[in-house]
Amino acid sequence: MAYEHRFDFKVGNEAGLSGVVQLEDVERSALAFRTGALKLADGKELPLCLTHSEATERFMYLGEADGRSGLNGILDTLGCSNSFARNGLIPGQFILGAARTRLVMAGVRDCMRSPSFGAVFSDYGDGEIVALPILREGMKYGLGEAVLEVGGRLCDEIVVDAHHVSDALVPGLGRRMELTVFKDRDLSEAERDAVKVAVLGDSVASGTVIVGLVEELARRFPNLERIELVAPLAAVYGLARIAAFSRSGAMVRIHCFETLINALPPDYYYSPHFNEAEMHICPDAQRAYREWWGQDRSGDWIADTACSGYGWSEAFFNPGKQLRMIEEELLRRHGLTLKAFLDR
Repeated sequence: MAYEHRFDFKVGNEAGLSGVVQLEDVERSALAFRTGALKLADGKELPLCLTHSEATERFMYLGEADGRSGLNGILDTLGCSNSFARNGLIPGQFILGAARTRLVMAGVRDCMRSPSFGAVFSDYGDGEIVALPILREGMKYGLGEAVLEVGGRLCDEIVVDAHHVSDALVPGLGRRMELTVFKDRDLSEAERDAVKVAVLGDSVASGTVIVGLVEELARRFPNLERIELVAPLAAVYGLARIAAFSRSGAMVRIHCFETLINALPPDYYYSPHFNEAEMHICPDAQRAYREWWGQDRSGDWIADTACSGYGWSEAFFNPGKQLRMIEEELLRRHGLTLKAFLDR
């Protein structure tokens, strides 16, 4: 029996974002894949594939501190005890910079070992698949390398700089995608016509970038059949907007790490996990994660608030800013500095 998580989002005058996330049961193993779908009330549907592996669990929950991460030095600048990073477990939020890149690249390769990707690699050949890392975070995923290593397919890699900007004409959220770089000038018209699969790399918060990019891909690649988005972090709200507002004849599917996350504006960048055990391939990992963060003086669980979420691109590119953001939210929501929290 599939687990169902129902949602009904009301953001501004945005309408139609109600429905259900259905996740199939899965037997946990060293490498496990959980299929499902996000279904809107109007019948639109977005296929999902969630991946569990050693790398994805380490990214989303807890793992042993890596001495190569440079975390001790960063914590020293904040006046925190460096014994925290030298012993015991730490959550994925504190895997920073190059260490985070190594970890997410391993997780992306694991995502591509799913039966869903296996069918893509068997059905499509060289020249029919392109990889599109989306700046900034997607540049750290190693998409082209993973397609070759796992799928045995040599593909063109097109760097894309797409971000969201304010636009009052867009209902509800008031934002649209702006495309500033699409590095496909090396492709001939015949090579564009040959493309049938686009493998994208970017996490999903509001879904604004992906909604706009899906339409752009359909314009640039007239024979596009499939869009496979690898999104280590994927918010239910953003996925609902992708399902509702994407305009393309190509099938869009989402591949993410472990579990979906709970993000609504304006708290995208500190997005917590859902607490329901059924939303997680590894409920015991989620319980340990919650216990690590613990409770504040008022008895509120810190993992239930946005401050225990993720810094998204900053965690890759600006580790110091990532820690400062976590500290700001810990202080604002729970009255705890990072030093006080880690030293307790």
